[in-house]
Amino acid sequence: MSERKAYQKPQAPVQERLRKEWVTLDGGDVCVWGLTAGEMMTLSERSARPEIDPRGGADSRMASAWLIALATHYGDALDSPRVWDDLGYPEIFDLTSQEFTALTEAIARVMGTAEPETDALRAFTSAPEAPRSSDLPSSASSNSTGSPLRLTPLTTS
Repeated sequence: MSERKAYQKPQAPVQERLRKEWVTLDGGDVCVWGLTAGEMMTLSERSARPEIDPRGGADSRMASAWLIALATHYGDALDSPRVWDDLGYPEIFDLTSQEFTALTEAIARVMGTAEPETDALRAFTSAPEAPRSSDLPSSASSNSTGSPLRLTPLTTS
Protein backbone atom coordinates (compact mmCIF):
# COMPACT_ATOMS: atom_id res chain seq x y z
CA MET A 1 0.00 0.00 0.00
CA SER A 2 1.38 3.40 -0.93
CA GLU A 3 1.76 6.09 1.66
CA ARG A 4 -0.02 9.37 1.20
CA LYS A 5 1.61 12.68 1.92
CA ALA A 6 -0.51 15.24 3.79
CA TYR A 7 -1.23 18.37 1.77
CA GLN A 8 0.77 21.44 2.66
CA LYS A 9 0.02 24.73 0.96
CA PRO A 10 2.96 25.76 -1.23
CA GLN A 11 4.69 28.86 0.09
CA ALA A 12 5.73 30.17 -3.34
CA PRO A 13 3.29 32.43 -5.20
CA VAL A 14 1.19 30.57 -7.75
CA GLN A 15 2.73 32.53 -10.65
CA GLU A 16 6.14 31.20 -9.60
CA ARG A 17 4.87 27.62 -9.79
CA LEU A 18 3.28 27.87 -13.25
CA ARG A 19 5.00 26.19 -16.18
CA LYS A 20 6.23 28.64 -18.82
CA GLU A 21 7.51 28.38 -22.37
CA TRP A 22 8.93 30.90 -24.82
CA VAL A 23 7.40 31.18 -28.30
CA THR A 24 8.82 33.08 -31.26
CA LEU A 25 6.30 35.13 -33.25
CA ASP A 26 6.93 37.29 -36.30
CA GLY A 27 7.11 40.36 -34.03
CA GLY A 28 9.42 38.80 -31.43
CA ASP A 29 9.41 36.40 -28.49
CA VAL A 30 6.61 36.00 -25.96
CA CYS A 31 6.24 33.72 -22.96
CA VAL A 32 3.16 31.57 -22.46
CA TRP A 33 2.25 30.66 -18.90
CA GLY A 34 0.00 27.98 -17.52
CA LEU A 35 -3.25 29.38 -16.14
CA THR A 36 -4.39 29.61 -12.55
CA ALA A 37 -7.81 28.33 -11.48
CA GLY A 38 -9.07 31.92 -11.42
CA GLU A 39 -7.87 32.49 -14.97
CA MET A 40 -9.57 29.28 -16.09
CA MET A 41 -12.83 30.60 -14.64
CA THR A 42 -12.28 33.91 -16.42
CA LEU A 43 -11.71 32.01 -19.67
CA SER A 44 -14.95 30.13 -19.17
CA GLU A 45 -16.87 33.30 -18.37
CA ARG A 46 -15.50 35.31 -21.29
CA SER A 47 -16.09 32.57 -23.85
CA ALA A 48 -19.71 31.93 -22.84
CA ARG A 49 -22.32 33.02 -25.35
CA PRO A 50 -24.86 35.58 -24.11
CA GLU A 51 -28.10 34.16 -22.68
CA ILE A 52 -30.08 35.51 -25.64
CA ASP A 53 -28.00 33.42 -28.08
CA PRO A 54 -30.10 30.33 -28.88
CA ARG A 55 -26.94 28.24 -29.46
CA GLY A 56 -25.91 28.60 -25.82
CA GLY A 57 -22.67 27.16 -24.46
CA ALA A 58 -19.18 28.37 -25.20
CA ASP A 59 -18.05 30.17 -28.32
CA SER A 60 -14.94 28.24 -29.40
CA ARG A 61 -13.62 31.24 -31.34
CA MET A 62 -13.72 33.44 -28.25
CA ALA A 63 -12.38 30.64 -26.05
CA SER A 64 -9.32 30.34 -28.31
CA ALA A 65 -8.73 34.09 -28.31
CA TRP A 66 -9.12 34.45 -24.55
CA LEU A 67 -6.92 31.42 -23.88
CA ILE A 68 -4.10 33.07 -25.84
CA ALA A 69 -4.80 36.48 -24.24
CA LEU A 70 -4.72 35.09 -20.69
CA ALA A 71 -1.65 32.89 -21.19
CA THR A 72 0.66 35.11 -23.25
CA HIS A 73 3.06 37.45 -21.42
CA TYR A 74 5.97 39.62 -22.49
CA GLY A 75 8.34 37.66 -20.26
CA ASP A 76 8.68 35.09 -17.53
CA ALA A 77 9.16 37.49 -14.60
CA LEU A 78 6.38 37.49 -11.99
CA ASP A 79 5.41 41.07 -12.86
CA SER A 80 5.47 40.54 -16.62
CA PRO A 81 2.31 41.96 -18.19
CA ARG A 82 0.12 40.14 -20.66
CA VAL A 83 0.62 40.94 -24.34
CA TRP A 84 -3.13 41.30 -24.95
CA ASP A 85 -5.58 42.85 -22.51
CA ASP A 86 -9.36 43.33 -22.45
CA LEU A 87 -9.20 45.95 -25.21
CA GLY A 88 -6.41 44.45 -27.31
CA TYR A 89 -7.46 40.80 -27.51
CA PRO A 90 -9.15 41.22 -30.96
CA GLU A 91 -5.60 41.58 -32.35
CA ILE A 92 -5.25 37.83 -31.73
CA PHE A 93 -7.51 37.24 -34.73
CA ASP A 94 -4.84 38.90 -36.90
CA LEU A 95 -2.13 36.37 -36.01
CA THR A 96 -0.88 34.15 -38.81
CA SER A 97 -1.96 30.53 -38.65
CA GLN A 98 1.64 29.57 -37.80
CA GLU A 99 1.74 32.02 -34.88
CA PHE A 100 -1.69 30.89 -33.66
CA THR A 101 -0.64 27.24 -33.86
CA ALA A 102 2.68 27.89 -32.11
CA LEU A 103 0.91 29.67 -29.25
CA THR A 104 -1.85 27.08 -28.81
CA GLU A 105 0.62 24.19 -28.90
CA ALA A 106 2.86 25.87 -26.30
CA ILE A 107 -0.15 26.60 -24.11
CA ALA A 108 -1.20 22.94 -24.34
CA ARG A 109 2.28 21.91 -23.18
CA VAL A 110 2.42 24.28 -20.20
CA MET A 111 -1.15 23.32 -19.25
CA GLY A 112 -0.35 19.60 -19.47
CA THR A 113 -2.87 18.96 -22.24
CA ALA A 114 -0.43 18.33 -25.11
CA GLU A 115 -0.73 15.04 -27.00
CA PRO A 116 2.16 13.06 -25.40
CA GLU A 117 0.96 14.00 -21.91
CA THR A 118 -2.69 13.21 -22.58
CA ASP A 119 -1.72 9.95 -24.33
CA ALA A 120 0.29 8.90 -21.26
CA LEU A 121 -2.58 9.81 -18.95
CA ARG A 122 -5.07 7.99 -21.19
CA ALA A 123 -2.87 4.88 -21.22
CA PHE A 124 -2.61 4.99 -17.45
CA THR A 125 -6.32 5.51 -16.77
CA SER A 126 -7.97 3.54 -19.61
CA ALA A 127 -10.03 0.48 -18.84
CA PRO A 128 -8.86 -2.74 -20.46
CA GLU A 129 -10.21 -3.23 -23.96
CA ALA A 130 -13.44 -5.24 -24.14
CA PRO A 131 -13.35 -8.45 -26.16
CA ARG A 132 -14.54 -8.17 -29.74
CA SER A 133 -17.54 -10.24 -30.77
CA SER A 134 -15.32 -12.10 -33.23
CA ASP A 135 -13.26 -13.32 -30.24
CA LEU A 136 -16.33 -14.77 -28.53
CA PRO A 137 -18.09 -18.06 -29.27
CA SER A 138 -20.89 -17.64 -31.80
CA SER A 139 -23.50 -18.39 -29.11
CA ALA A 140 -22.43 -15.24 -27.21
CA SER A 141 -23.29 -12.91 -30.06
CA SER A 142 -26.99 -12.26 -30.28
CA ASN A 143 -27.59 -9.43 -32.71
CA SER A 144 -26.41 -7.94 -35.96
CA THR A 145 -24.32 -5.21 -34.28
CA GLY A 146 -21.88 -7.77 -32.99
CA SER A 147 -22.58 -6.84 -29.37
CA PRO A 148 -21.92 -9.75 -27.03
CA LEU A 149 -24.82 -8.64 -24.83
CA ARG A 150 -28.20 -10.30 -25.14
CA LEU A 151 -31.04 -7.85 -24.53
CA THR A 152 -34.27 -9.42 -23.40
CA PRO A 153 -37.42 -7.52 -22.46
CA LEU A 154 -38.36 -7.47 -18.79
CA THR A 155 -41.55 -9.29 -17.95
CA THR A 156 -43.63 -9.00 -14.82
CA SER A 157 -45.70 -11.78 -13.38
